[in-house]
Amino acid sequence: MRWSHPLSGGSEGESRSPQSPTARLPDNLLRKDLSMSQERIPGVIRSDEAYTTQELRRRMGIGDYVWRKLRKELRIVEFGRKQFVLGRDVLQYLDTQPHRDDKPDGQL
Repeated sequence: MRWSHPLSGGSEGESRSPQSPTARLPDNLLRKDLSMSQERIPGVIRSDEAYTTQELRRRMGIGDYVWRKLRKELRIVEFGRKQFVLGRDVLQYLDTQPHRDDKPDGQL
């Protein structure tokens, strides 16, 4: 049995019409990798993973101003041309920050 993608209009070996929006896409790009979408949940930082600085900023919703301050506090590991932050370092840093409940009485 041959695999057929619903958008391809035929079996894996058949050619697509030139008017089709998927005419130039290889079959491996048409398949959706569900495991990847489940692993990269925005806002979730795991202690056993390393994140590029871009991915960390995306997951935490950090803008330029906050990132300039935060990068002085976090340990950044350079590997080749990429910069990584360990999830455990991020979680440890967040744990050391004052909690909303820790403010003295009378302050908001």
